[in-house]
Amino acid sequence: HHNDAIEFATENGLGIWKNNDWYPRSIEIPNVHLSVEPAIYCKQLTATVTHVQDPNKFYLRPHDSNNIYQDIERQLSESAPLLRPFSAGHLLKQRDIVAAPLPHTTVKTLGRAKLLKEYTIRGVPSWAVFFMDFGSTAVIPVGQLRQLEDTSLAALKTIPDRVFEASLAEVQPCAIRSPKDVWTEDTIKYFRQLVLGKRLHVEVYSVVNRVSMVVLRRAPQDSAEQTINKELIRLHHAQESEESYVSKMNHEKRQRVQSDMELDAMYAVQIKNDNSEQQRYLEDDDPINLQLPRDMFKVRLMLRGPYSPLEIKCSSTVFSGYRKPVSIENASLNSVLLDTNPQNPHSKLLVAGCVNESSGNTLIARQTTMMPNIPGLPVLMALIFAPTCQLRKDPEQTRAVGLLAGLGIDPRTGNSIYPEHDMSLAVDITLDEEDIGDINALRYTMDSILHSGHNEQTQLFGEFSIESLMGKVKDYLIKILQRERAVQENHGMVHDFRWETGGKFAGSSKKRPKNTMIDIYSKAIFPLYDKLNLRPLPVSKIEFMRKHCAELHLIIESRVSLPKGGILCQLCDVNLESEHALRIHFCSNLHRELEKKILFQP
Repeated sequence: HHNDAIEFATENGLGIWKNNDWYPRSIEIPNVHLSVEPAIYCKQLTATVTHVQDPNKFYLRPHDSNNIYQDIERQLSESAPLLRPFSAGHLLKQRDIVAAPLPHTTVKTLGRAKLLKEYTIRGVPSWAVFFMDFGSTAVIPVGQLRQLEDTSLAALKTIPDRVFEASLAEVQPCAIRSPKDVWTEDTIKYFRQLVLGKRLHVEVYSVVNRVSMVVLRRAPQDSAEQTINKELIRLHHAQESEESYVSKMNHEKRQRVQSDMELDAMYAVQIKNDNSEQQRYLEDDDPINLQLPRDMFKVRLMLRGPYSPLEIKCSSTVFSGYRKPVSIENASLNSVLLDTNPQNPHSKLLVAGCVNESSGNTLIARQTTMMPNIPGLPVLMALIFAPTCQLRKDPEQTRAVGLLAGLGIDPRTGNSIYPEHDMSLAVDITLDEEDIGDINALRYTMDSILHSGHNEQTQLFGEFSIESLMGKVKDYLIKILQRERAVQENHGMVHDFRWETGGKFAGSSKKRPKNTMIDIYSKAIFPLYDKLNLRPLPVSKIEFMRKHCAELHLIIESRVSLPKGGILCQLCDVNLESEHALRIHFCSNLHRELEKKILFQP
C-alpha cells in the first residue's frame, strides 16, 4: 500500500521518491536576494510597524537603501486607473499576486496582494488576500481585484514581500490579566497605539520559521529597561518568558557568526554574499481538485497515540499520595495536558475537585482546573492560604529552597497533626523579605475579617469596614502575584515531610501584641510568618562563581570540546553535555539572572 501511494502521488506530479525519502513538489521563490527577512548577520535595523495582530504577531517594514517599496507604491499609484479587472471566467489560484484596494484607507489605494483562500459571501465570489507590503489580510470581492499580469507592472509579481513577521522576544501574556494565556484586547490596543506606524529601532534576537523574535526601542541608545518589551512587562500587560529551544539555538548561532564577522573581514564578505540561509522554495503539493481513487480507501490501520513530548505529567504534593502515580480521568478536557510554554522552568498548578484511588494505587484526578501560568504559583498559594508553613533553606542560609505546609505540630506530642495531608513543595522562585511582609499583611487582613465579632474580645466590623478589608485582600493578592521574581533551578530538592521544632525555619510568629483585647496572634486562623533572615552570599563563594563563569565563557570562546560526561554549571547546578548545550544555556534567563546576582560581566 505504501508503494501504491508513492506511485499515485508521483503520477499526479505531487513530488518524487528519491533515496528512500519523499521530496514534495515545490516552486522557486523569485529574487530571494531582495527578501527583507533579517539575515544571519543582521543584528539591528530600523523599521516601521505596518500591521499589529498582537505583541507576538506583527509586521515590520525595514527602511532599505534601495527604496524598493517606494517604487512599488509609486508605480501602483500612477497605473491604478489603467489596471483591468478580471473577466468573469478567469480562474484565480492560491498564491496568485494581484492588485487589491487597501482596507481602512480614506483615499482608495492599491497594494500588492497574494491570494490565500476563496470565499462566496452572499453570492459574491471573494478572496482572502495578504497584502505583501503591509502584513494585513482582508476579504476582497473579485470585482475589486486588478490584474498585474500582462501589464507594465508584471515585474511587481517577482519582488518578495516588503514586510516580515515579528514577535516580541522573551515576552508572553500576563497570567494575571489573561489566565487563558492569550493577549487581552486592552493589551493589544495599548501595544497598537504604542508602535503602529512608528519608526522603531529593532534588535533581532532570532529568526525561527520565518518569524523574527525582536526587541523594540524608540531610540538606539535606549537601555534594556527602556525597551517596549520591558515596558509591557512593567505595566503588567505582559510577563517575562523563556525563548524556545530552537529560538535560543538560532540566537546563539547569530551571535557566533556576528562575532566572527567582526574579527575576520573576508569571512564577513563571504557571509553577506551567501543566501543559503534564506528560504528558496515553497512546497506546492496540496492540489485543490485532486480526487483520491476509492480503491485506496480499503486499508485499515490500528493507530496508537497521539503521544507528545509536550505532555505534562502530574504528581501529588501531599504525603499520602507523594509516591503514587497520578492520572486525569479520560472524560476530562485535561486528560491530555500539553505544556504551551515548555521553555518556562517553573512548576504549574493543577487543582482537582475530587481525587479517587484505583486498585492499582493510582490517583485519579477529577473535575480538574489548570491554574494560570504564574511563576511560583504553587508556593505562593501555599504561603498565603495554608494554616502553617515552614520554609526550608539551603545549607548556607542564602535562599529558600523548599516548603512544608499543613496543620503543623501537635504541641503535646511533637508529631504532625495531620501527616497524610502535609504538603511539600520545591521553591522555584526567589523569595525575599518583601514577599513575606506582603503575605503576612494579607493573612492578617483575612484573619481580621474572619475574627470580626467572634467574641467580646474581638472588634465587630461594620459592613463598610468589611468591604474595605475585602478590597485590601484583593489588592494584596494582585500585588503578590504580579511581582516579578527570578526563577531558580531547584529540581534536585529532596522532599522532607518532617516538621522542624527549633525555630530555625520560617513559621508562625511567636510575638504577642501589647493590646490584649485582640487575641488574633495566638488564635489566628492564618498565623504570621517570621522573617526569612537570609544571609548574603559569602564573598569567597561570589569570587569562586565569577571565576567559574569566566572559565565557562573561555571554553565557549576557545571552542574546545567538553570532557566526557559534560560539564557542570555550578552557578545554576545544571549539567551540560556539549559545547552547543553550554552556549544555549548562556541564553537562559536563569543563568543570566544569576550572573547579574554575582555581578559578573562576560
